[in-house]
Amino acid sequence: MRKTIFCFWAALSLAAAAQPAPLDSAGVYDKLWVQTSADYRAHCLQTYGWATRSLRERASLEGRHDARGRLVETNNVQERPLAVIMDLDDTVIDMSVYRTFLHAMGRDFELETWNAFLDYQADHAEACRSVPGALEFIAEAEKLGYTVFFISNRTEETRPQTIRVLEKLGVNTRDLDKRMMLDAGSEEDARQARALMARLGIAESSREGQALLKAQSRKERRRLQVSLEYRPVALIGDDLGDFLSFVPEAGASPEKVMQARYQAVADERERLGRQYFILPNPMYGNWSPGGTLPKKGAAGYLRDDGFLDYYRRRGGK
Repeated sequence: MRKTIFCFWAALSLAAAAQPAPLDSAGVYDKLWVQTSADYRAHCLQTYGWATRSLRERASLEGRHDARGRLVETNNVQERPLAVIMDLDDTVIDMSVYRTFLHAMGRDFELETWNAFLDYQADHAEACRSVPGALEFIAEAEKLGYTVFFISNRTEETRPQTIRVLEKLGVNTRDLDKRMMLDAGSEEDARQARALMARLGIAESSREGQALLKAQSRKERRRLQVSLEYRPVALIGDDLGDFLSFVPEAGASPEKVMQARYQAVADERERLGRQYFILPNPMYGNWSPGGTLPKKGAAGYLRDDGFLDYYRRRGGK
């Protein structure tokens, strides 16, 4: 019997391997992977599992709560409460449905369709889905005494819709007016960044000043504001900008920007898996066409290391 079962699964595996993979001519693989694959779930659960273990270990070392039940640092005279900073889209809230819509319509991201989807999502429970592992992680972090902040580039105008979605997902929304920091717009963000620099004595020309004003994700100012009163010990996101204040060199080629981003990751590698926990997102991000890569001709950055020419020389078609 065992031999029969083994032969059946072996035959099934060989049959599956013999099937040619269809071309991704329609550009659906990224969304299919997120929405249907167990592999995506495993990646997310792995990341949130690492983050949860890290918080538990730190809680056992810090081990002291203030009068409000918040876990506080014990190795600093300030004794700031410990915080976790999370992105929202495709970190807590699954937004792949909007990407499916864009694919079906043959369109790129537009603020009008984005805002329409946020309205729809807020009113339709079936469109409110969480990233695997996110809700359990938030609940455990708060149970341990960490304060969870959400820093997102959703606009401030979408705050009501965002709160309704989080409520539908069962996320604690108490004090969310202070714990959810949305995008106030480039001009207001720059104004607040300059006010913060003046308060802290940061020169605009300094590396930190440039990060506050020109970083790709425009989240550094809000992260710094959190750190004035809290000590962030974990950052969770799906884009490099959720962790690092990467400032592209003005006029730099895509190749140079890519190399600079690689170096930024190398410089911070000791924090990956310890303080920075990144989730997979093949659908969009600062890496994608219109971000680091040019909007047109991005396919030209795919490499085959000479195999196509080799294959043709040997008669391949």
